[in-house]
Amino acid sequence: MDPGGLHHFVIQVESMHECVAGLGARGIQVEAPSSPDGSDDFWTEWIADPDGYRIELVQWPAGHSEGMTQADFNQAAH
Repeated sequence: MDPGGLHHFVIQVESMHECVAGLGARGIQVEAPSSPDGSDDFWTEWIADPDGYRIELVQWPAGHSEGMTQADFNQAAH
């Protein structure tokens, strides 16, 4: 299937560390999550589906709006 320019998609998780542990227990290759801003409550991790499409898992920090906002895209550009 041609994803038509799709680079990746994002899935929000409640607890990154629990999610990563659960995926690893199911045999899914997962690396240690990282915190883009160095905080203890904002985490991201990348996995790939069986076809190689990239999936970004994200645990938003406290106070972040539901889902991505324009501010998230502006920060990524810096």
